[in-house]
Formats: sequence, structure tokens, C-alpha cells
Amino acid sequence: MQGAGTLLTLKAYDVNGALLGSTSVADTGGATLGLALAGINRVEFIGNGSTAVDDFTFNTVSAATPEPGAWALLLSCTLGGSALVRRKLAR
Repeated sequence: MQGAGTLLTLKAYDVNGALLGSTSVADTGGATLGLALAGINRVEFIGNGSTAVDDFTFNTVSAATPEPGAWALLLSCTLGGSALVRRKLAR
């Protein structure tokens, strides 16, 4: 990012438009701004008209961890399927 000694601000918002966090830095050339927050839906860069932004980096979003109820359902389906197969083979 380049500018003429201005203040640069990065703001992150969730899907409802609520501010999740922000960071600012004096732009003396080559400044780096970053935010690591869960649930970012959009971001805003605020500076003057001479600010340039490049080299964006986005991290992949990992899948949510299944809840215990989902594990119990998976286990009961697996056990039920195994019981059906065993019963058919016994006939």
C-alpha cells in the first residue's frame, strides 16, 4: 500500500453488517494490514485517494466439526446397516 503519510484503516464486517474488528496504520509506503477473525463477510479499506492496495491473501474456510448428535446418528446407521447385512447372511 502506498500513500502520502495518511492513515489507512481495514474494517471487517459480518453478514449482518456488524463490525467484527478493525486495524489502522500510518501509510509511509509498504504498510501491511491484516485481520484474523471468524465470520468475515466483507471488508472496507479506508484511506485517501492516493492509496493503492495489492497482494490480497485469503485463507480457506475449514468445514465445521460435526456435533455429537451427528456422530451418534452416523454410528447408529452404521450399526443398523451391519445388523441387516448380518441377518441376511444368516438366512
